Amino acid sequence: RMYGPLAGLAAVLAAVLPRRIVGWLPAASGAVRGPKLVGVALPAVLLMFACASAWRSFEYRDEEVLWRAELAQRPDSARALWGIGTVRLRRGDAPGALDFLRRAHEGMPTHPDMLRNYTECLVVLPDSEADPDTALVVAARLLSTNPNDAWTRTLLVRAHLQAGRLGRGVEHFDVAERIALSCLDVATPKGLVYQLAAAARRGRGDLDGALAHIETGLARKLAPVPLGVDRVGLLRDLGRTDEAWHALLRLQSNHPFDPQVFAAMQAFGAPPR
Repeated sequence: RMYGPLAGLAAVLAAVLPRRIVGWLPAASGAVRGPKLVGVALPAVLLMFACASAWRSFEYRDEEVLWRAELAQRPDSARALWGIGTVRLRRGDAPGALDFLRRAHEGMPTHPDMLRNYTECLVVLPDSEADPDTALVVAARLLSTNPNDAWTRTLLVRAHLQAGRLGRGVEHFDVAERIALSCLDVATPKGLVYQLAAAARRGRGDLDGALAHIETGLARKLAPVPLGVDRVGLLRDLGRTDEAWHALLRLQSNHPFDPQVFAAMQAFGAPPR
């Protein structure tokens, strides 16, 4: 990818190399043509390499393009399916990633990273397209491979939250809260744990309990912006509008350029949920 340096080197060699070669070649009728030939040929070769490098870089412009080329040659390639799925998942297109990750997992059912990506996709699907029953089964299977991994536990929490939201029973919110708080026993405390526990309380309609979880996380100085934004929303939903507004102003003062704070400022003008 060093197009500029290659072009510069070609220009320098085209100017300098013929003079050097004149002193190396014996005096003969064809002696003058040799340096001229080298002076043209070598820069041309360097330019060819630069063009080839540019074309190769163009092929790498999109990871999904490369994986699709592999899939065209090997339609059953689990790694190609996995690659396309993860690309789409990183872009925020969970519905578009789901079928690729499902097929990839079917092709390599024991691959732990593939199972993790499949689970991550299932638990972030919009509720209108979610399949909580499958999400619960797959997330539990993933957790069984590494029971003490905090991130894996949070994926199972999300699956239970999804199930609770979609009418599979309020008990899923209780399980989600319990598993979320259990992450504090196996890893360094994170703000996400308190956010998930608060989401479980909110799912049960316990806004005061949700606020208590958020404020506990803030008291431990964890993730001040995400937790602070959640606190503003909960205060507002509890009818404590003035307190929510002042909390948001303090948050904006401390983090004036954070996009989450900016979005919260815009959302504050919308009707309460």
